[in-house]
Amino acid sequence: MENSCIYTSGLDKKLLSEIENIMQKIFSQLAIDRYLDYQSSVLLCRMFQSARRKLPDLSNFIGKPSVIIGPYNLSGSMPKIDPGTTVIVAGSSVENYNLPEPPAFIVTDLDGNLEKLFSYSGTGSTVVLHAHGDNIPRIIDYFSKIKGPIIPSCQVYIHPPANNFGGFTDGDRSVFFANFLGSPQIDIYGFNLEDPIAKSKPLLETKRKKLKFAGELIGFLETYRSRTYGDQNITFHR
Repeated sequence: MENSCIYTSGLDKKLLSEIENIMQKIFSQLAIDRYLDYQSSVLLCRMFQSARRKLPDLSNFIGKPSVIIGPYNLSGSMPKIDPGTTVIVAGSSVENYNLPEPPAFIVTDLDGNLEKLFSYSGTGSTVVLHAHGDNIPRIIDYFSKIKGPIIPSCQVYIHPPANNFGGFTDGDRSVFFANFLGSPQIDIYGFNLEDPIAKSKPLLETKRKKLKFAGELIGFLETYRSRTYGDQNITFHR
């Protein structure tokens, strides 16, 4: 996969086709402008190519179990990570990540503690950088500060070198990215789909809807993966 234009060989087009009904429901209920999503993905890809970036080689991560770190404070209870496990941090969860080694991947739309994200990027983490209609200014402002490897991602028609791995929020996108890596077992820590974190009541209601969809997408993915990995291939740890 090294320096390829797009990870075409690993994308599960059948999976993306089957979750399209859920995604259409999300776009409709949250009034998401898919054209703005497309514009964002085009912008990200142009910046990626203008900076002469190359997609990283992922061969060392293929087929390994993954641990996803979510946004709830795990201080003092960070999971013990077995050797050979891929650690993926979901977006703003970098704030509470405190393991000695930087995570292998950070899946983000550039919310949260960006200074910590930039620090991890400079010390070994690959950033799976997501483009959507609401984060165009953040992509413009912060793309150049991500010094480590970047994998552009999108949630619309694929515009190389961006990839649509599936998922909607940073959390469930992290799970879908682990699936893309062929992780036979995905363990999720720091997620609470019933108790969203938001700064205001309107944002809380939107976040609650997003988490509902995140749960629906993860549930669908687990069922889909059971054909290959058996039942309970995705586990939430409270």
